[in-house]
Amino acid sequence: GVSFYDTRLLVNASGVVYSGYGLFVTTPSTISLDQVTASDNFLWGASLDAGGDIAISNSLFNANTTAVPSFIDDTGLIITGDSDVALNNVTASDNRLYGALIDATGTVSISNSNFNNNRGVVTVDGVTTLNGHGLKINSLADIFIDSTNATGNMLFGGQLTAAGDVSVSNSNFSDTSTDAGQSAVGKGLDIVSTGNASLANVILNNNQTNGADVKAGGDIFLDVVTATNNGTDGVAVQNSCTHVFGGEYSGNGQYGLNLGNSALDLESPATMFNNGAGNIFPASPAVCTTAVNSGPPATGSNPPVVTDGGATTPTDLSNLFVGYFTSTTTGPDTSTVTMSLNEFLADNTKGIADYSESDGPFIGRFVYVHSTDGLIYIVGLLLED
Repeated sequence: GVSFYDTRLLVNASGVVYSGYGLFVTTPSTISLDQVTASDNFLWGASLDAGGDIAISNSLFNANTTAVPSFIDDTGLIITGDSDVALNNVTASDNRLYGALIDATGTVSISNSNFNNNRGVVTVDGVTTLNGHGLKINSLADIFIDSTNATGNMLFGGQLTAAGDVSVSNSNFSDTSTDAGQSAVGKGLDIVSTGNASLANVILNNNQTNGADVKAGGDIFLDVVTATNNGTDGVAVQNSCTHVFGGEYSGNGQYGLNLGNSALDLESPATMFNNGAGNIFPASPAVCTTAVNSGPPATGSNPPVVTDGGATTPTDLSNLFVGYFTSTTTGPDTSTVTMSLNEFLADNTKGIADYSESDGPFIGRFVYVHSTDGLIYIVGLLLED
């Protein structure tokens, strides 16, 4: 590994100059970093500007801070890219301004990473400004985040803006808050997408205002989202149709799920209780139709745990089901059917909700994960006699 740390220059207030960054790279080509540590610098851990792809893995950008009450530019990782950006196993925590600030024209993919406890306050001429994003991304394409934590930040766990789809899975954006006596503005996750927005197995707990605020030009998918004990809404959405599959929205200061003007497709009931203003707004929302989220999953997503009658738990999505499973239909044409996952997915007459005997070989309810090309991976299947 390569280390860039403890780079500092401070000039007193009569001629204030704050300088010192760990790594500064500008290139018309690509940037690839692996096993880099850029921590404990005055300004930035690393600032990267590339005309091509930027890829970072197994690297640390922590505790870059001037610790000066009247000045802040203290960021773990700054990325400006004219193509795709990919981060895997990256940590940018304990900085004052941003854990990571990413502006890219291409797709941004982040997996297995941490952006925690980024918090900073500056006071100039008696005016106090609050700072601290775990992760801020602006993309002219898509954003995919998987297996990532952004907790304990001051303003936002994650603030994501995309001119395409946004997909967040298996991640935690919790405990975002300002300090005692300061304005309550901390929000777990803020998403603005011109396409679809998807949250799957995302935790949004104990944030000072909303657990998540999601605005999308397309559909919004909330699959097994946990949003509890947030100061205002568990999740607030703005779009035309929101699809909800399970999850929990409880103990929030206002609504568990605030749909605004969005219609609702309730694919599987969510657990909702003890929300201050009501579990869902409006209490009787308009209904929209079931849709399949066609966006690809985030790179490096964790495989779901499968309960398929005792089969071995798979280690990757390509081995989601081990062998075959059987179910029996009822009614006038009683029969026993054995089929594989691939055979099921190939049958385009199947939907993704509850089944009756007229729908085909599966009776009951299953849990699914959206995949590429609009296919569905089955996570759990409950067969009824």
